[in-house]
Amino acid sequence: MTIGTSPAQAAGPYDAVTSSSLRNFATAVEYSAIFGSGNYDDTNASDLSDWGWSESGNSTTAIEMWVEGNGDSWKATARDTRGGDEYSYSSNSAFNGGSAASVRASAQQPTSAVGAAGLTVHRLSDGLDAEALAASLLAIAPSQLCDGLAFVPGTHNLGSSLTDQYIACTRAAQASGATSRSVLLAVRSSGGAAALSALAIYYVGDGTQTATAPAWTQQANPAPPSAPEPPAQLPGFWRVGAVASALTGTNPDLTPSDAQVAAKQCIAYVAAAGQNPYDECKNRPIFVSGQEDAVDEATNHDIDAMLTHPAWVLQDYRPAAENPSPRSWYSSSPACQNQPAGNSCDEFPLYSTLQGGNTASPLPSLRSITSTDNSAQGGQYGSFVTKCHLNTAPRSERGIVWAPAPRGSAVATLKICNGH
Repeated sequence: MTIGTSPAQAAGPYDAVTSSSLRNFATAVEYSAIFGSGNYDDTNASDLSDWGWSESGNSTTAIEMWVEGNGDSWKATARDTRGGDEYSYSSNSAFNGGSAASVRASAQQPTSAVGAAGLTVHRLSDGLDAEALAASLLAIAPSQLCDGLAFVPGTHNLGSSLTDQYIACTRAAQASGATSRSVLLAVRSSGGAAALSALAIYYVGDGTQTATAPAWTQQANPAPPSAPEPPAQLPGFWRVGAVASALTGTNPDLTPSDAQVAAKQCIAYVAAAGQNPYDECKNRPIFVSGQEDAVDEATNHDIDAMLTHPAWVLQDYRPAAENPSPRSWYSSSPACQNQPAGNSCDEFPLYSTLQGGNTASPLPSLRSITSTDNSAQGGQYGSFVTKCHLNTAPRSERGIVWAPAPRGSAVATLKICNGH
């Protein structure tokens, strides 16, 4: 098996080490797959040592590998911890300016600091498909993609007030021949999973219309005035089915159809908040407030409130007894005055969360709804807290995802503990 090498633009003192390490790595990966499981999903440093590449023998090389599709293709980048160029390789397609099965210096050099030496494997079968997303964004100028990242949280390893992901995007967009693909791959390489998810939900939506840059991206300080309500379906590049499969694997009481709804709602709401849905939706307990079990008024209040404050998708359980604000803090609020008989004031996020009460910022949303719906949702939430052991968990492990069921759907409340 021969792995080609294309000439680098300029060779630094460590570039020969980097390119050689990546070439040997690629050869080891291919042989490990051929004589192993037949695909790349099982790639790990221990197995590769049997085929001539080891972390100890490449002690200054940091390699990131992305296993794509159904484990039948992969890409990788390599950098020397002492400095020099990044080198790239793809098993089956052009990547970072190089042809398939060829090691070469990346056409778009990274802006982020090099990580620790060793191998990091990202399995993208249950993550967003950046290549398919790039294809959906072809009609948008690369610089307009970067405008949509200004509000997204990220890392600041470069010491700037701007995120590393925004800087990676703008530098890639300014490069000669920049495309949506080159920009998105630069963002992904800088640790931008959340950034890609935000672009997907705000620019592409349900995928039935040609993607466009939202009007708010042209403002002086671009930030969305409100979040999009999750569409009925998400485009295939989200790989919702893989997240749903992960949920059923961790939560045996969850039906496949309910898992599909929970995965779709969780992904959409978390992405709109500028966070990484593939981390949050598989690791945090998820509360899907229902539409069919006498809580629909409360659920629809949640949906409306989260459109204005998308960050409320991520909340933290706090026992009501630990909330410093008075329990009836909202009694004098106009939203809670002159209520019809049988109604009560609904607070969202709930009082028994860190985001509830009058000490929270922003203040919770208030709405008069039927008392039966209000009480029923509180009871469902209390059952969720008990089921997922949030009431006995350390404070650092009380985070939850609040992902309301779609309006008008026949979905009852779901309590998904994700191993908690």
